[in-house]
Amino acid sequence: MPILILILIASLAGCAPASPERQLINYLEDSARGVLSDELSDAAREAQVRALRIISDLGWSQSGRAKYSDFAIIDDSHFEFCLDVTGIRFTDQSMNQVQLERTNKGLLMRAKTRQIAGTSKITDLKEVGDC
Repeated sequence: MPILILILIASLAGCAPASPERQLINYLEDSARGVLSDELSDAAREAQVRALRIISDLGWSQSGRAKYSDFAIIDDSHFEFCLDVTGIRFTDQSMNQVQLERTNKGLLMRAKTRQIAGTSKITDLKEVGDC
Protein backbone atom coordinates (compact mmCIF):
# COMPACT_ATOMS: atom_id res chain seq x y z
CA MET A 1 0.00 0.00 0.00
CA PRO A 2 2.73 2.60 0.79
CA ILE A 3 4.22 2.03 -2.67
CA LEU A 4 0.88 2.92 -4.29
CA ILE A 5 0.79 6.17 -2.33
CA LEU A 6 4.34 7.05 -3.47
CA ILE A 7 3.44 6.30 -7.08
CA LEU A 8 0.33 8.48 -6.80
CA ILE A 9 2.30 11.36 -5.28
CA ALA A 10 4.99 11.06 -7.96
CA SER A 11 2.44 11.04 -10.76
CA LEU A 12 0.60 14.06 -9.34
CA ALA A 13 3.87 15.95 -8.98
CA GLY A 14 4.53 15.34 -12.68
CA CYS A 15 1.17 16.88 -13.55
CA ALA A 16 1.69 20.06 -11.56
CA PRO A 17 1.64 23.20 -13.72
CA ALA A 18 4.98 24.81 -14.38
CA SER A 19 5.62 28.01 -12.47
CA PRO A 20 6.38 31.12 -14.53
CA GLU A 21 9.97 31.02 -13.29
CA ARG A 22 10.31 27.36 -14.36
CA GLN A 23 8.91 28.34 -17.77
CA LEU A 24 11.57 31.05 -18.05
CA ILE A 25 14.34 28.62 -17.08
CA ASN A 26 13.11 26.06 -19.63
CA TYR A 27 12.91 28.73 -22.35
CA LEU A 28 16.46 29.97 -21.63
CA GLU A 29 17.78 26.39 -21.69
CA ASP A 30 16.07 25.73 -25.03
CA SER A 31 17.44 29.00 -26.38
CA ALA A 32 20.98 28.08 -25.34
CA ARG A 33 20.60 24.80 -27.26
CA GLY A 34 19.25 26.66 -30.29
CA VAL A 35 15.91 24.85 -30.30
CA LEU A 36 12.37 26.13 -30.47
CA SER A 37 10.94 26.24 -26.97
CA ASP A 38 7.70 24.50 -26.05
CA GLU A 39 7.26 27.17 -23.37
CA LEU A 40 6.41 29.78 -26.02
CA SER A 41 3.33 30.50 -28.10
CA ASP A 42 1.91 33.33 -30.19
CA ALA A 43 4.16 36.41 -30.63
CA ALA A 44 6.91 35.04 -28.37
CA ARG A 45 7.16 31.85 -30.42
CA GLU A 46 7.12 33.80 -33.70
CA ALA A 47 9.98 35.98 -32.44
CA GLN A 48 12.04 32.93 -31.51
CA VAL A 49 11.36 31.34 -34.91
CA ARG A 50 12.58 34.53 -36.65
CA ALA A 51 15.70 34.73 -34.47
CA LEU A 52 16.59 31.07 -35.07
CA ARG A 53 16.02 31.53 -38.82
CA ILE A 54 18.31 34.57 -38.94
CA ILE A 55 21.08 32.72 -37.10
CA SER A 56 20.69 29.76 -39.44
CA ASP A 57 20.59 31.91 -42.60
CA LEU A 58 23.79 33.66 -41.51
CA GLY A 59 25.44 30.32 -40.84
CA TRP A 60 26.23 31.33 -37.28
CA SER A 61 26.38 29.11 -34.24
CA GLN A 62 25.67 30.11 -30.67
CA SER A 63 27.48 29.21 -27.48
CA GLY A 64 26.95 30.26 -23.89
CA ARG A 65 23.69 31.15 -22.33
CA ALA A 66 21.68 34.04 -21.03
CA LYS A 67 21.20 34.46 -17.29
CA TYR A 68 18.38 36.09 -15.44
CA SER A 69 17.96 37.79 -12.08
CA ASP A 70 15.39 39.83 -10.19
CA PHE A 71 12.48 37.61 -11.23
CA ALA A 72 9.16 39.11 -10.12
CA ILE A 73 5.55 38.12 -10.71
CA ILE A 74 3.49 41.19 -11.54
CA ASP A 75 0.05 39.56 -11.66
CA ASP A 76 -1.60 36.29 -12.73
CA SER A 77 -0.46 36.66 -16.34
CA HIS A 78 2.69 38.83 -16.25
CA PHE A 79 6.20 38.55 -14.87
CA GLU A 80 9.42 40.44 -15.36
CA PHE A 81 13.11 39.80 -14.92
CA CYS A 82 16.53 41.18 -15.70
CA LEU A 83 18.16 39.37 -18.63
CA ASP A 84 21.95 39.26 -19.00
CA VAL A 85 22.99 38.20 -22.51
CA THR A 86 26.71 38.97 -22.15
CA GLY A 87 27.48 35.25 -21.81
CA ILE A 88 26.19 34.45 -25.31
CA ARG A 89 28.71 34.26 -28.14
CA PHE A 90 28.19 33.78 -31.86
CA THR A 91 30.64 32.35 -34.36
CA ASP A 92 30.40 32.54 -38.13
CA GLN A 93 30.87 29.72 -40.65
CA SER A 94 34.66 30.15 -40.46
CA MET A 95 34.48 29.72 -36.66
CA ASN A 96 35.42 33.38 -36.11
CA GLN A 97 33.72 35.08 -33.20
CA VAL A 98 31.18 37.66 -34.33
CA GLN A 99 31.64 40.93 -32.46
CA LEU A 100 28.33 42.38 -31.35
CA GLU A 101 27.76 45.77 -29.77
CA ARG A 102 26.34 45.22 -26.32
CA THR A 103 26.00 47.26 -23.23
CA ASN A 104 26.95 45.75 -19.90
CA LYS A 105 23.53 46.61 -18.60
CA GLY A 106 20.90 43.96 -18.23
CA LEU A 107 17.70 44.09 -20.21
CA LEU A 108 14.50 44.47 -18.25
CA MET A 109 12.10 41.99 -19.81
CA ARG A 110 8.36 41.63 -19.31
CA ALA A 111 6.54 38.43 -20.20
CA LYS A 112 2.88 37.70 -20.64
CA THR A 113 1.47 34.21 -20.12
CA ARG A 114 -1.80 32.63 -21.16
CA GLN A 115 -3.46 29.25 -20.75
CA ILE A 116 -3.53 27.41 -24.08
CA ALA A 117 -5.18 23.99 -24.14
CA GLY A 118 -4.79 23.79 -20.36
CA THR A 119 -1.07 24.64 -20.39
CA SER A 120 0.51 27.96 -19.47
CA LYS A 121 2.59 29.43 -22.31
CA ILE A 122 4.69 32.57 -22.58
CA THR A 123 2.87 34.45 -25.33
CA ASP A 124 4.70 37.76 -25.33
CA LEU A 125 8.23 38.69 -24.29
CA LYS A 126 9.37 42.31 -24.60
CA GLU A 127 12.31 44.41 -23.56
CA VAL A 128 10.92 47.29 -21.49
CA GLY A 129 14.10 48.96 -20.23
CA ASP A 130 17.48 48.47 -18.61
CA CYS A 131 18.20 46.95 -15.24
